Amino acid sequence: MSPTRACNSRLAALHNLAYINDANKIKIAALGGIEALLKAMGTHTDSVGLLQACRALLDLAYINDANKIKIAVVTASRTKIQVLSNS
Repeated sequence: MSPTRACNSRLAALHNLAYINDANKIKIAALGGIEALLKAMGTHTDSVGLLQACRALLDLAYINDANKIKIAVVTASRTKIQVLSNS
């Protein structure tokens, strides 16, 4: 299995685990899943992988305000770091 395909499989697994499962959403977020998904989205060039990462983030945020806030905070922090490093 190629590295890209293996990564896509892992992203799809996170999507499936988070789909309509509140306990899994909490566990995934607590174990750094949001950060990992956002990192994957920043480095992944394969459209299938990007789609899986987006789906997983959507599932993590769906009816979970804490995860919505965490996604926003992590995204804002990464953006701030990028802006500062480009200055």
